[in-house]
Amino acid sequence: MFDLPSENICFTNKERATERIGSLLVKQIFSLGKSNKVAGCVIQNGKLSKYDKIKISRDGKQLYFGLIASLKVGKSSVELVEGEGAECGISFQDNFSDISVGDIIESFMQS
Repeated sequence: MFDLPSENICFTNKERATERIGSLLVKQIFSLGKSNKVAGCVIQNGKLSKYDKIKISRDGKQLYFGLIASLKVGKSSVELVEGEGAECGISFQDNFSDISVGDIIESFMQS
């Protein structure tokens, strides 16, 4: 067992997240407090469910693999966003906040 800071750990359990069902582009970042960030995203293809596993990548390198804490359209909490061009706001579990404009979020069906 390794004792590493949690912000440096990415878990990729391919047995549990094999089917990619959506891809989103981060268009804007909103700061909520000191360390909490919300990614303003647009769907490039597919869909995103609040219960999906997600992978965040920047320049082809994986930054995060985990779960969504909050999914919103406008000020309303939603469970699903779908359709190319649909916009949403996403915050992440595990206090993940290393998100930047241009990052790619991929959603995977959780088995």
